[in-house]
Amino acid sequence: MKQLITLISLFVSLNLFGQAKTNSTGSVENLVKQVNDYAQLVINKDTIKMVEKMYPKLVSMAGGREKVIEMTCYMYAKLASQGMSIDSVKFLKPNPIIETEDEFQTTLTQLLLMTVPAGKLFCKSTLIAISPDKGINWYFLDPSGHTLEGMRTDYPNLSEKLIIDPPVEPVLLRK
Repeated sequence: MKQLITLISLFVSLNLFGQAKTNSTGSVENLVKQVNDYAQLVINKDTIKMVEKMYPKLVSMAGGREKVIEMTCYMYAKLASQGMSIDSVKFLKPNPIIETEDEFQTTLTQLLLMTVPAGKLFCKSTLIAISPDKGINWYFLDPSGHTLEGMRTDYPNLSEKLIIDPPVEPVLLRK
């Protein structure tokens, strides 16, 4: 009987471990797919769909969906008027997912290549990814050079364990 209980306990433990690993892997796979889809929206200037993937509290704080769409369209128009465009957005492997009380959170290193009048501009920054439903859907928040402490002022739900790299100066690759 004791051996049977031990065997059942071992089976349950292995089964639970396997499920946790699968869920974690599924969360990462969902994140990678969704962040790459988001990058394509940025390149394609699909502001309506971009706003749907932005962190909802950011959209609310910025004045709502229509205001964010308007501001994003303005940003793209301003870039174009200055002879600038976004050529590519790539992401490195996400940092470990942090499970908070209500959300999954992580960060990714973002690599952006832009055309500018003087050549190509390479930018490296951090993007925060937040999932309110345990990794099924992910929403994105750009710290725009702010520290984690600075971000937590407006977003106190952000985990203290998130990794936000210090800002890096863009590199100009001249023509």
